[in-house]
Amino acid sequence: MASFCAGNLQQRFGFDGFARAAGWLVHVIEYGEHVADGLKPVTAELFRFWNPDGCIAECGGTDDMLSLADFRSVPTVFLDRHPSTIEKGAVCVTHDSAAIARLAARELLSLGFSAYAFVDWFRPVVWSDERGDAFRRIVEGNGKRFFRHRMLSLSDSDGVDDLARWLSTLPAPCGVFAVNDRAADCVVSAALKAGLEVPRDIAVIGVDNDVGQCENVPVPVSSVALDQDGAGRAAGRLLASMMEGGRVRPDGIAVGALEVVRRASTRRFADRRVAAAVEYIRKHACKGATVPDVVREMGCSRALAYLRFTEAVGHSILEEIDSVRVAHAERLLLDGTMTVDAVGASSGYGSASEFRRAFRRRVGLSPKAFSIAHREGE
Repeated sequence: MASFCAGNLQQRFGFDGFARAAGWLVHVIEYGEHVADGLKPVTAELFRFWNPDGCIAECGGTDDMLSLADFRSVPTVFLDRHPSTIEKGAVCVTHDSAAIARLAARELLSLGFSAYAFVDWFRPVVWSDERGDAFRRIVEGNGKRFFRHRMLSLSDSDGVDDLARWLSTLPAPCGVFAVNDRAADCVVSAALKAGLEVPRDIAVIGVDNDVGQCENVPVPVSSVALDQDGAGRAAGRLLASMMEGGRVRPDGIAVGALEVVRRASTRRFADRRVAAAVEYIRKHACKGATVPDVVREMGCSRALAYLRFTEAVGHSILEEIDSVRVAHAERLLLDGTMTVDAVGASSGYGSASEFRRAFRRRVGLSPKAFSIAHREGE
């Protein structure tokens, strides 16, 4: 049984499942930025207390985190460590900023705007710099105008006012890629304060797909979902190999992003009834919403609802419902903690057979075959 000391795990990076399968006992020590200055003397005490066999340390992309020496020769894997501080022999797992920017850029560029912008984190951090630089290259490579702005803060009114003033100077419509979901929420709030309409004037996308963050704003925010589970599994595999004395590449692994989870902040429809219907489907499809429910939400006749929806979205109401349900089912199947029948029920299907038919029709594989293919591809 192995024991771990892990730091600043604001997200668990999906490594719990790997640890359970390996029979490891995991101890999580969380610390925030406000106590980071006092972390090093605490580390020695933590090691004496837990005597870990291995460690995973999440560094948040900053440049003032722990060094290999702090872990006293205990096998250690760093998550998202600032590249300027990576020492010789250190093993790291990072998120691929270029892959994240590509997904965000494809979502925004598909809107056909002539101008795009990036909002940096309120202080310099490597993941913000990298995402912004990668996004700029893509935007300018596609012949579009590019703008960039660093937030003053996350919470005070001065920060929102400053962001609102800057957004007002952008050519409309403009697609804005915010460094993460917290920043994206600030962009939405600032845009509304500036009298701009989201997504008509400003379309917004964030990163992390933090559902609570993305949903609890006047206009729900589209977001790039990161492969947190993949990062956790990669860190677990690397650490297991190190603990067993195996050879590990010291430059580590870069983990990509999964998908864009679309919400109202990037879905532009001239027809407000269609916009309301799409948002209703996104929120209620997995709760069993039906085509008649959507028609009632649109407030017009069935024939007119079908016509308006298909012309605006490019496919039928039923296809949109199935798209949302199957995407949800795929995420549950990749997680691997639920049976196929339970996944179908959780995704809004009335029976297991209905779920299997819909899934095969959209994915080309049965739910079971999809799960097996995913496991074999790991």
